Parts: sequence; C-alpha cells; structure tokens
Amino acid sequence: MFLTLLFATITAALVGAAIGSPRLATGLTGAAMILALGVYAYHASDSLPLSF
Repeated sequence: MFLTLLFATITAALVGAAIGSPRLATGLTGAAMILALGVYAYHASDSLPLSF
C-alpha cells in the first residue's frame, strides 16, 4: 500500500513536470522523497527473525 502511494506520487510529479508546472513538480518530488524515507524507515526498523 505504501509503495503504491509512493509510485502514484512520483508519477504525479513526473506529469506535473511534463505539463510545465515547476512548483507542482517540486512540491510533489519533495513529498515523494519524504514518503520514500518514511517507507524505508518503516521497513528498516523491522527485526529479522533469524534461526540458525
């Protein structure tokens, strides 16, 4: 679910850049970066169940 939202945000940023709105593209790119860091932090904080 998080990755779908991230993909949609990046796609919207690319569409905004293609249309020619620099403020929209910059804002959505910043939002995508923050969302990507959030997804990374969410998955990086999981403990790995290792069994040897």
